[in-house]
Amino acid sequence: YRLYHEEKALGGIGLTMIGGSTNVAPDSPSVWGQLYAGDDRVIPGLSTLADGVHSHGAAVMCQITHMGRRTIWDDGDWLPT
Repeated sequence: YRLYHEEKALGGIGLTMIGGSTNVAPDSPSVWGQLYAGDDRVIPGLSTLADGVHSHGAAVMCQITHMGRRTIWDDGDWLPT
């Protein structure tokens, strides 16, 4: 995945988007195999990816989401609102 985005940057792309629909909260579980960025453990991997893309002069964007009503309602990880 990282190398794919680095190759796009090497080819001259100005901006590459990762994550498609990356979830960012424990009450929004990844139900369709999305990435999960609601935990600091993802930082080293995303930093490595960003550094590789940046080394070729391109930028990285990550689309983030919260699944809201489309998520599993009885998962148990609800946050107070």
